[in-house]
Amino acid sequence: MNNDPMYEALLNFNNYEAHPSENSYTVFHFAKKEAALYFENLLIENDVFFEKDETGNHRKKYLFGVKTRDFEKVKPLNNLTKGLYRERTIKNKFAGVFILVVTAILIILAIIGFIISNL
Repeated sequence: MNNDPMYEALLNFNNYEAHPSENSYTVFHFAKKEAALYFENLLIENDVFFEKDETGNHRKKYLFGVKTRDFEKVKPLNNLTKGLYRERTIKNKFAGVFILVVTAILIILAIIGFIISNL
């Protein structure tokens, strides 16, 4: 297993990780202020104890430290926040539809080729 922090950062698709120095906390991070405010409101509504902080000057990161024992309660709140504030993978709708159509055509051609080769 690779213990290089850069390697782990590239492969981490979650917006949470164990606190670097306090094992009893999990840290959730958000790049968008709106998402951070929404997540904070969800934590307050669900009576979850948390600590918050901000990092960076130009590219701010909004951090929330939540007790690890509350992780299972907070995870659905995090997923809801991520779902509401995520960006589209392919921002251009035409490009997305084009890729979908080309993929469908390739799959259909592969199935036809498989059927013809097995006759």
